[in-house]
Amino acid sequence: MVIRAFALLVVFFMIGCIGGRSPNTRVFIIDPEVAFPKTEKRLGGVLYVREFSVPDAYERSQIVVRQGRFELDYRAHELWVARPKRLLPNIIADKLTQSGLFDTATSHLADKQPTYEMHGELIALDVESFAMTPQAHLAISIVMIDFHTRNVLFRYTFDQREKLTDASSGHAAQAISKLMGKALLQMVEQLAKIKPKADDEAP
Repeated sequence: MVIRAFALLVVFFMIGCIGGRSPNTRVFIIDPEVAFPKTEKRLGGVLYVREFSVPDAYERSQIVVRQGRFELDYRAHELWVARPKRLLPNIIADKLTQSGLFDTATSHLADKQPTYEMHGELIALDVESFAMTPQAHLAISIVMIDFHTRNVLFRYTFDQREKLTDASSGHAAQAISKLMGKALLQMVEQLAKIKPKADDEAP
């Protein structure tokens, strides 16, 4: 009887654990809307956007909240759709393809040999909740090189904040999308000033 009663208690405990509520995981995307200006200037070729280098604080997919200058927090059940080191190159490659500046841009090197190679560094991607008004913060650094000569052709740094009506992850995702759109527009405007490779310079 004692064993039977103990077994029943174990079953009820397991049912309680299985049926117990756990916080729902919410996933957020960065989806910038960018109206690229029409231009006849093209660099052409294939751009390979490499995986970003990121500080340890941004290695996770959890959304980062900066509570103060020396304190970070992670929203355990609120995630970016991918880790920032992969998420940002995917966005940049997709949008630069849409810009028409290159024949194509990709973050996945396949059979095509690149003409250009882009390296990125994530400096900040977080919600700053310690200020009087919460802010979304995006800071990145970009370098583009000639894939064959390894010469640096382009450098770009973006570091801006966008005020939030509240510090929720949904509002943060919208604000960071807006910041990313501004960064991409500036990048394309500056990339368009680069002299395209002549046909006799191509490999």
